[in-house]
Amino acid sequence: LEEAAKLLEQVPAIRNTKLGEDHSATLTNMSDITCSYKSQGNWVEALKFDLKMFEKKKLMLGPRHFWTLDAMNDIADSYANLGRYEEEELIARQLVDIAGEVLSPTDDSLLIWKMSLVSTYRNQGKLDHAKNLGQEVATTCQVSFGMNDPLTLTASKPCIYISRSSSMVRCRGSRKGGSENQRDCARRDTSRNTCVYEETVLHNQKSRPP
Repeated sequence: LEEAAKLLEQVPAIRNTKLGEDHSATLTNMSDITCSYKSQGNWVEALKFDLKMFEKKKLMLGPRHFWTLDAMNDIADSYANLGRYEEEELIARQLVDIAGEVLSPTDDSLLIWKMSLVSTYRNQGKLDHAKNLGQEVATTCQVSFGMNDPLTLTASKPCIYISRSSSMVRCRGSRKGGSENQRDCARRDTSRNTCVYEETVLHNQKSRPP
């Protein structure tokens, strides 16, 4: 895997020359490299590419676009795996704050990012913060989706832990178009790492409003 990652790193240089560094194919390759490093557990290198991807998405899509926010979540994930919990908390709080301004209060991604922040608070020993935010998320899920919804059941667990790289976080789609797929994703094992890159989104910039 390490050799494969090194080979993948050579591809962007070639594509940069032929297609430009902001071309969707070049960016997709950068995402593949990041996934490769994360699968190796090489979080130092993964963080470098997470930061690059965030800057490019912010430039192309805007700082408040959904996929830019998702890139912030990737950075927080890398910080967490490096044990840099204060930095993880800082960006996780920024993510939740911005997402709370641009997404619906009942948006799946926002709620899941909040659940991840609950885990972050707990890891930092900030139990009061974790309890208050956890109760907020659980109440929102109960009122909006019902007691038996997968998100509600997850949010209601007393010792909730949501990995930022879990399949729940990686579910895509809004309630206008992809709600059923997203609810199905919430039923899957939340400890499974997946790497998803939104090539189409960066290509046409129309998947979600900025």
